[in-house]
Amino acid sequence: MKTSLCLLLAAPFATLSLASASQQQQPTIVQTPALWQHRQLKGKKPTAKENKEKGRAPDDDGDAIDAKSKGKDKKIANGDLTIDVKGKSGKFSIERQNLGKGKKKSTVSVNVDSVTEVDSKGKVVGKTGKVKHSIKSLANQDFTFTVAKEDVVAGANATAKATRVTFDATLDTGSNLVIETLLISSKGTVGTDTETWTVLPGDLKWNIALSNWTWCNPCKEGDGAFVDVDLEIKGSKKEPKAREKGKKMHDDKDEEGKKKRRLKSHVKADQKPKKNKGFDLGDGAILELSDQILVDGAWSSMPDGYPKYTAKGSKQIYTFRFPKFKDTAFYDPIVGFSSTEADEEEADKDDANDGGTSFLSSGMVFVLTSAMFGLFF
Repeated sequence: MKTSLCLLLAAPFATLSLASASQQQQPTIVQTPALWQHRQLKGKKPTAKENKEKGRAPDDDGDAIDAKSKGKDKKIANGDLTIDVKGKSGKFSIERQNLGKGKKKSTVSVNVDSVTEVDSKGKVVGKTGKVKHSIKSLANQDFTFTVAKEDVVAGANATAKATRVTFDATLDTGSNLVIETLLISSKGTVGTDTETWTVLPGDLKWNIALSNWTWCNPCKEGDGAFVDVDLEIKGSKKEPKAREKGKKMHDDKDEEGKKKRRLKSHVKADQKPKKNKGFDLGDGAILELSDQILVDGAWSSMPDGYPKYTAKGSKQIYTFRFPKFKDTAFYDPIVGFSSTEADEEEADKDDANDGGTSFLSSGMVFVLTSAMFGLFF
């Protein structure tokens, strides 16, 4: 089963002339409804329904593609946050400056390690045959970028504003992979239909979407039921630390203005708790995950145990299991940066160093005392 979302239209042909020479020196921008974004075409905006199905605000008017960006690296900055994307693989690094009292720098790297179709029991399918159902590496995959768009609402369930840049590629499977980065520029909230996170300028919300997938129906090994997307996400810690359940990225204030470091849940009061997960990546960087995924415009839960963290050698792998979809499956993790966490981590390091110094000092005193004791007796 294969479903094509839309056609990619080429830019209109323009005849060369002296009058148009100055225009040709400008970056080539193509307005198109390509892929899952339903981008603008001749000023036509996507409908509110289309936006909702793609996880965007109802009045979002889409993006413009930079037709000359394919396969080229791109750097996007907003305040203290910078994203550096490799156009050949889609790998990107997130750098946050001026964290905490020490004005620290924190860096997180994100890489799509593999994309694999599996059956209902998690067994890989589609290993043989002309149509590929898995991608082991995106190292040589060309990505195309959109033009940075400022002051957009950071999602259908968001109040925060952001600068948005999207990059996408057609995989060897014939499917489409889209990564959308939203550099948060105002305090607000983001979330799913049942969960809410507070974000601040300098945080990053980013989305992963798959579309136009050809499913095993069946293949030699059986029918496809899920697509597993493995992401390698790494901060400064050698091993990420699971966060205390319900611990927020940022301090919240109660009605009296007093800070509250911990809330019972990320979940709205009228909803059942979901299995969201958080990991400390080091230097104040926090990865916030949810088990919620937007499938063909409707929110649903990943199977039990997902998203899942696994250490594979030196790699820190997070697996996201996308249920079978017709058009698009969409997932939106968050990388936040906490000055409070950065300061606490720095204080812990200082305490550890002080403890080591105290141990050495006491050892030296013991040795000197023993030596003097030997001289007198």
